[in-house]
Amino acid sequence: VLFVHPRLIDDLCGKAPTGFQTEACSTGNIIILPNPCLFDHSDEFARLTCHEAAHVAGWPGTHGDARRRVV
Repeated sequence: VLFVHPRLIDDLCGKAPTGFQTEACSTGNIIILPNPCLFDHSDEFARLTCHEAAHVAGWPGTHGDARRRVV
């Protein structure tokens, strides 16, 4: 999965026909989606996806918080 700024979706996926909007796509084995971290944090799926993407990017499982360990 490749998360990108929504403005890049057309460049990476191709512009949709008139009257339609490209919101995401897949090419080969890559899924291109808008960055979930740019969505409102009241969207639980986007919040969780952003959180887990941060772990993939190197955020530690402890979150630097000694009071809580997330596994």
